[in-house]
Amino acid sequence: MSKAQANEPMTEAQLDELAQLLDSDLTPEDCMDLSMLQGYLTAVLVGPEVADPEQWLVSIWGEGADAVHFSAKAEAARLVELVVMLYNDIDQQLQSAPDEFEPILYLDEESELQIARPWCMGFMYGAALNEAQWQPLLDDEEYGSALLPIVMCADEEGRAEMEASGENPNQFEDEVADELPEIVGVLHGYWSQMRTENQKPARPKGRRR
Repeated sequence: MSKAQANEPMTEAQLDELAQLLDSDLTPEDCMDLSMLQGYLTAVLVGPEVADPEQWLVSIWGEGADAVHFSAKAEAARLVELVVMLYNDIDQQLQSAPDEFEPILYLDEESELQIARPWCMGFMYGAALNEAQWQPLLDDEEYGSALLPIVMCADEEGRAEMEASGENPNQFEDEVADELPEIVGVLHGYWSQMRTENQKPARPKGRRR
């Protein structure tokens, strides 16, 4: 792939191809779908430290022998190419306009509510790759609550508690879906600032002789 191609947004046809391949018989049964994959890659890119592809790529196919076997298949080459294109597409969105980030979500046609849970689950899987490094955000009084809607949306027990208390978890998902662009923008801003501060050279103490 050329540098110019890497900077171009993915087309609808390419996204459709990626979605179909992820859901095809070629991939392991517990392979991520497109929405979960975008959430996962967003966490990889927006977080405290961008992981190496070798670290995050294999988790997309799931766990166990089937995932390892699939990674070695020739058919995986095109899928990996499309995944990398999505990765670059997300990166471009975050660098150019993080507050205008567009999550890939599903829509319940009957209720017309957005389905955010797969995306949020993918995000949490991505954050789990370097879980300890996310702790400063969670401890931050100003920004610590930014991640909470994603955590709650991805949590099965939390969903069950909502249903038990008479709340509608599907409505909650729809509300989280509307908040995702702002949340991603806040998280991107926080970790960008942290990386900038960590890269500042230390000020010399005293006078050097």
